[in-house]
Amino acid sequence: PLKLKNDVVTRWNSTYYMFQRICDIREAVEAALGWLHNPVETLTAEEWVILRELCAIFKPFDQITVELSKEKDITLSNVIVMARGLINALNRLRSVLKREISLTFLEEMLASLTDRFHQIQYHPVFSRATFLDPRFK
Repeated sequence: PLKLKNDVVTRWNSTYYMFQRICDIREAVEAALGWLHNPVETLTAEEWVILRELCAIFKPFDQITVELSKEKDITLSNVIVMARGLINALNRLRSVLKREISLTFLEEMLASLTDRFHQIQYHPVFSRATFLDPRFK
């Protein structure tokens, strides 16, 4: 049986895993909350949608984190490819997300990433490392 996951303040992805698990076992969570002697207010249908949309935003970050964690040696050549991949994945979500709060969060994440990485392909060290890496030929 799946159990709820706790948020760990020192690990950003624990929030993603906690949100994802709550969504995965939504029916069980709602049923358990209904059995309490002092009922706790459950999430509204709108809040469940927002939670799912936040999971969709967090997912590409988690995928990159997992991918980087697998590699024995992290190289500079990965930076341009992964930054562009992350920005592209988030841009694709613009047409999928429906809630204003999710879209605002997405836009803030994109703005931050774009600010940090928009010129990275012009940095001589990063561009040469990517150009010379045979994986990206």
